[in-house]
Parts: sequence; structure tokens; C-alpha cells
Amino acid sequence: CTAVLVSCAGGKLGYGVVLWSANNSPVKTGQVVTVKSQSQINNTYSIAVSGSRTPIDVPTWRIKLFSSQTEAVNFSASYSPMIPIFAKATTNGTPIRDKPDVSAARVYRLRQGQVIKVLAEQPKKVTIGGIDGHWYQVLTNDGVMGYSFDANLQVYNPANQSQQQASANRSKLNAILSTTYRPQYFQQMIDNNQIDLRRFSPDIGFFADPQAKKVKIVMPKYEITFHY
Repeated sequence: CTAVLVSCAGGKLGYGVVLWSANNSPVKTGQVVTVKSQSQINNTYSIAVSGSRTPIDVPTWRIKLFSSQTEAVNFSASYSPMIPIFAKATTNGTPIRDKPDVSAARVYRLRQGQVIKVLAEQPKKVTIGGIDGHWYQVLTNDGVMGYSFDANLQVYNPANQSQQQASANRSKLNAILSTTYRPQYFQQMIDNNQIDLRRFSPDIGFFADPQAKKVKIVMPKYEITFHY
């Protein structure tokens, strides 16, 4: 029935570009897909998946539809720089508007910490409330599209964040490995002015050798070496 299912001759509605793929989806963000049909009841597109005879249903808001493959491919190419870019609201009530204008209608309010997909950046920098920034075209995880000013957004690339976290972890590890640690009783002996030279020795403690990738713990009655 055409009222609930739309398709064109040849069993194809058009071509689409995935704006934001779901977790574990067989199609990826930015991918050009063949759209077989549309369910107006479920608000989904049925799309072909490479290597499978069975199409999958995807919410319409995740797909930008085009009538020709050339249009879809061209859009995918222009969208490519934004594929890894996301944003997070830094305050409650951050607005999304239907146009990149502070006086435009508000279509959505973001929760603090809510993650959204960045679709495009408006090239012109503007000043709003004394703050210089850009408008971003964005997409929420429940399908609302609009524009948000970056004053209350943290725009980021998850891959870069992972690299930065890995770098920070390496720095912390290097700081640990470059420090010699002594047993707590060393300080107790010093505080009590009672030094037992059998237990208070420069050979006792935690010693790291980053080049050999090993750590040695030496105590008065035992010694342990770990390799990492």
C-alpha cells in the first residue's frame, strides 16, 4: 500500500548517505547506500547491505536521501571531514534552533553531557553575547536536526580523545617508573629517630628499569622482579 510503504520502479527509492550509524550497524557513517523503500508508519528506510540478500531497516533520520547516486556520492565526499566529529552539551538547556540564528525557533533543548552528531560547520564566525564562535548543524540521538552555537558545546573527535588519554596514561606511567619508592617504615624510623641499618638501606625499595621493562621490589627478607 503506497500510504504506508513507498518504493519506485525497479525496487529502488534512491540513494542515501548515512549521517550517523547505530552501534554495531553493518553500515558506517558517511557510507553511500541503496535505499529500497520507505515505511511511513515506522519512519524507516529499507536499505541494501553489501554481502546480504536481506535489506535492513534504518530510521529515516539516520539517512540523507538523494534521487541519484552521483548526488549521494558528492555529498558523502563533502561530509567526509565531519564523519568523526561529535559534540557534547556543556550545560543543561543548550538550544538547537531551526536556523543558524539566535532569534530562530528553538526545536530542541540538550541535556548536559548529551552527545550529538556534528553534520556541518557554518564557515562564518559570529559573535553572540560577546562570545565569538560558529554555528554547527547537528543531529540528536533521537532524530532532531538543527543548529547550535558552540558556546555551550564541546566539539571533539573521539579518536583524538582516545589518543590524548593514551598519551596521558603513558605520561603517568613514565612518572611512576622514574621514581624510586621506599617502604613506609623508612619515614617512621626517621620520625622516631630510630634507624635500623639492617632495614634502612638504599638497596631497599621499589626500582624500575624502563629500558629492560622490569620492576624490582626489594625488602629486607625478600626480593621480587616483575617484567612488563
